[in-house]
Amino acid sequence: MKGENAMKYLFFYDESEHSRKITQKTVNASNFALDFVAAVIGYTKSISEKIENDYSVIEEKYRKVFCVDELKSTIISKKKYKNGFASFNKNDIDLIEDIIDFCLSKNLKIYVTIQNKIYYLIVQILNNYHTSLSFDADAMTYSVTKLICMYKPQEVIDAIYKKDIYFVVELKKFCLELLAHNGNAIHKGSENELLKQLLILLEKSNSSLEVDWQYENSFYGFKKYLIEQSISDYELLIDKEGNGATNRVAQIAGINSQEADSKNYVGIRIADFIAGLVSRFIIAIQNDISYADIEDNKNLLLLEHFQFDNSRLNKKGSLQNQTAAKTDRELNNLLTDKEFAIVNESVEKCGLYYIENFRKQFDSHVKNIDSYKLEIQEESKKKYDKYLMGFIIEDSSPLGSVYFDGGFKCVDLVYSKEFLDVFEQTPQLDFVIFAMTGNEDNRILSFISRNTISLHRERQITVSSISKFLFENSICAGGKIKISNK
Repeated sequence: MKGENAMKYLFFYDESEHSRKITQKTVNASNFALDFVAAVIGYTKSISEKIENDYSVIEEKYRKVFCVDELKSTIISKKKYKNGFASFNKNDIDLIEDIIDFCLSKNLKIYVTIQNKIYYLIVQILNNYHTSLSFDADAMTYSVTKLICMYKPQEVIDAIYKKDIYFVVELKKFCLELLAHNGNAIHKGSENELLKQLLILLEKSNSSLEVDWQYENSFYGFKKYLIEQSISDYELLIDKEGNGATNRVAQIAGINSQEADSKNYVGIRIADFIAGLVSRFIIAIQNDISYADIEDNKNLLLLEHFQFDNSRLNKKGSLQNQTAAKTDRELNNLLTDKEFAIVNESVEKCGLYYIENFRKQFDSHVKNIDSYKLEIQEESKKKYDKYLMGFIIEDSSPLGSVYFDGGFKCVDLVYSKEFLDVFEQTPQLDFVIFAMTGNEDNRILSFISRNTISLHRERQITVSSISKFLFENSICAGGKIKISNK
């Protein structure tokens, strides 16, 4: 019987936000994206007919829904990505879910590469510098790229296409202008330090730039993917566009490839959808977090962190914390005479306590939001147009908040009815990051903003009705070892 390594694979390639040449025209275009995205999907040749037939059913369904001839990623307009899934309609979400479910249920091989175009240029500028004990060249390259992507200084980007030296000159001017604008603001300390370091580095930077986009990296990455997957017998079909440059680059990189028409291969159409979906989400996120210009940077992000657990509260605080402190004292007392000791720890844990503890911490921090804003304004001596307030909430219950309901389940706070009710009634709070950190095997990290409350409602549970969490009784052990001086 042949194993997977002996199977012939068919792979299909398409790309999104591809600038054949990084020119001033492409950078200034209204649809310009900072990242180049390429996607490859694949499956064994033996199941290709079934894949094509099954995917054709999905295509036929949504061709009718969207009244189009071909199902492509552009069927969902870019403006709908502005608020993520919250700004999609039901047909949009159903389409995305059906295609993603199809890829996962059919166990399709998926390779996606994302390359930042500004990073590609900054690497060239700083290529005279190498990482040492006192300097991290990779970190500096990343930080400078992020700085330009956030502010998008048009003069700096325009300078790329004039003469090589102009880019460095304009980058220096931008750094000096931003330093002057930031002043001594406390929250700009790290950014100012980066700008000062960059100004020093630019004195000996490389001013010779190659602005033609290099596609090889996408295919070198794909070669590594094939090695990781132990696939040697394959063929890559590339969507036929332009003058065949992409296929030639793939072959130079050592890929067994040829061009094909997307109308004849569902694999290319799936790759097109995946690449488009990823790139459009990236663009929406970048547009949401980037600054229009230096003066536009008058928004302030505020974060507050607090913990709670799932045990009962009394006047002294969390019973879990009290029990832990008592256990620690007992172990220390026992270990004065013994080399090893065991203590039984028992704490009642349930959903009602979980919600009570959360609400107590949440309410106290909400009351202080106005004072947080005033404090930071006084420290920075600056007024802001907008404050973005977020809470980082941590369930620190030992071994997590785990319960049994037909199987082991963990409580994700942002999907609880109790949390959603209070979050919806707290307009001064913009988002919440939640983490359950006590259980190594089942850690949770979730995010919710005001735009996604309705989506979370669809999966909400009532946590206060959970009668009992697991791990109410646990064994704590301690021991001593003697280390010889010899």
